[in-house]
Amino acid sequence: MAGRSFNDLMQYPVFPFILSDYKSEQLNLEDQTIYRDLAKPISIQHKDLEEKYIRNYEFLKVEYARAQSDPRMAMFIAEPYHYGSLYSNSGTVLHFMVRLPPFTKMHISYQDQNFDIADRLFHSMETTWRLSSRESSSDFKELIPEFFFLPEFLENNEGFNLGTRQSGQKVENVSLPPWCRNDPRLFVLVHRQVLESNAVSAHIHKWIDLVFGFKQMGKAARDSINVFHPATYYGLDIDSIKDPVRRKANQTMVRTYGQCPKLLFSSQHPACQLPSEGGAVNLIASLLFMPGDRAASPQGDKLDSSDGWTGKPQPIPEVSGLQWGNYVGSPDCPYPALAWKQSHGSQVMSLVALPTGEVFGLGRSSCLLVMYSKERGITTINTTDVDWAGIVSWGHTDHILRITNKWNQPAVNFLHWNTDEEVTGCASVPDCKLLFIGGTSGVITVYNTKFNKFKQCDIQVLGHKLSLYGHSGPITQLQVCKPYSVLVSASEDGSCIVWDLNRLSYVCSVKSHATPVVALTISDTLGDVASASHGENGSVLQIHTVNAKHVATYDCQEQIHCLVYSTAPEGRSVNVIAGGLDFGIIRLWSSWDLQPVTDIRAEGLGTAIISLTFTHDNQRLFAANSDGTVLMWEKPSTNKIRPPNFIPYL
Repeated sequence: MAGRSFNDLMQYPVFPFILSDYKSEQLNLEDQTIYRDLAKPISIQHKDLEEKYIRNYEFLKVEYARAQSDPRMAMFIAEPYHYGSLYSNSGTVLHFMVRLPPFTKMHISYQDQNFDIADRLFHSMETTWRLSSRESSSDFKELIPEFFFLPEFLENNEGFNLGTRQSGQKVENVSLPPWCRNDPRLFVLVHRQVLESNAVSAHIHKWIDLVFGFKQMGKAARDSINVFHPATYYGLDIDSIKDPVRRKANQTMVRTYGQCPKLLFSSQHPACQLPSEGGAVNLIASLLFMPGDRAASPQGDKLDSSDGWTGKPQPIPEVSGLQWGNYVGSPDCPYPALAWKQSHGSQVMSLVALPTGEVFGLGRSSCLLVMYSKERGITTINTTDVDWAGIVSWGHTDHILRITNKWNQPAVNFLHWNTDEEVTGCASVPDCKLLFIGGTSGVITVYNTKFNKFKQCDIQVLGHKLSLYGHSGPITQLQVCKPYSVLVSASEDGSCIVWDLNRLSYVCSVKSHATPVVALTISDTLGDVASASHGENGSVLQIHTVNAKHVATYDCQEQIHCLVYSTAPEGRSVNVIAGGLDFGIIRLWSSWDLQPVTDIRAEGLGTAIISLTFTHDNQRLFAANSDGTVLMWEKPSTNKIRPPNFIPYL
């Protein structure tokens, strides 16, 4: 947007400083004093500094007017400005990203083959805010997008020798506020919620006016004390400058000062229309229960829940005002009600939710393959249509994998399997281009496939199979995460391995489980991996980042049989991990730190929960227990019940 690109350090995407408090132990998002004034440039957050930059502009204005009478001087005196450097340039980006390759190498090159002086390196959020907003007369940094999604750039994971400050403190990880426990991951998660908060949304249009809008240039910029060096503005034609010395000088200034974003708005940007209290939840609820979408009682039994919230938990105690979000099981919403259940003759081993709203229930030794159309449905809430679906099954006596692609038709042969080992699991990417098969040997076999309607089974295998080696025991779990382009596998050897879907190569391993991994799930919104193993007295649940860094561990007294993440939008939500336990218990944990949120259970259904899934809109939670019963929870509603859209294939 506005000519900004991650591929150009001089025109790197720019985000605003949004907080002014990086010292407190506690943070209250309802307190307006913790926020930066988005109506003013970063350099004049304190009113007493305004006069300084106004005087600077007036002085340069006089000098520029004087130079116009001398043609020899006119070409060297720039038009007046408040600030000689910009809030975003290559130096700013490399300053922030110094700990993260390949930016480290670029930083060293930028600093004459050395790291910058230790005291000038990015070492503290509080110091950076203080310099940018008050103390420095030449450093007016705004932020980069990584402050809202990439905690790794705040950590010296590569062990670089960044030097020692004059205070004697060695520069390692960036010092972060006490309210995030000096934890980079927690800082980014909170920071993203602050960016999406009502307090910021109500004023962000003022910052857009300064950076992308009508206050970027002209009288509005002068009145807002927002004029930068002329060489920083978009559209400077260096090639038209005839004098070689002046042309070289302008090229150097552009590389050094940075470049303003391209002007997007020539008039005032409208303010964000914030919903009234409860308005967002009511709006979404009204969309979810559209006229014509209601139906009579669905097939199965309708039930009510008598349980309720005993107290709303906080995502983290240090920060008040965070939003859990709008999904079933969220503490911001009514307590989930058991709305439907249906018994089957055999166990439903896996539940798969589709973007279209349907939920498939699959039996043992089977996997769902789905292809989606590229066109969006013409509805209020866009959905993706399913072009084709089939079910792969294995475990047959002839060692042939089969596909069922037509209802009420027998499965057709698909793939001959190695008779020396048994298939233990199968997974596919949503477009059916890759099929992963795990076996008792610990090897994951990869097939390149494509949809071919002229094949009896509709799926054609292309080229030779590939093998992924890394586990020393049978594969127990295979999970694909398309948003992060990874496959995560788990094994009886207690390890989980992250594989790159694009290169089909090893990325990293988690080896912190002492016993076989029995449950695994990946967050589509965070990329985190949650895994569980059984112990002598219950289970051990762990979260690791997609880069295999440990986040949290929870010792559960019950055995965990299955796991699933909710996928509400980050920034507006704190998602949960739902776990299926013994005795019909579904436990919800915070995806941030595994803090228990609540337990959900149905009276009289006390067998283990062996499969779970949230629907694609996160408004329903489906569960299957070990006696073959499928249950559905949703938020209580006075509207007529929608059909469950459950499709069993057992």
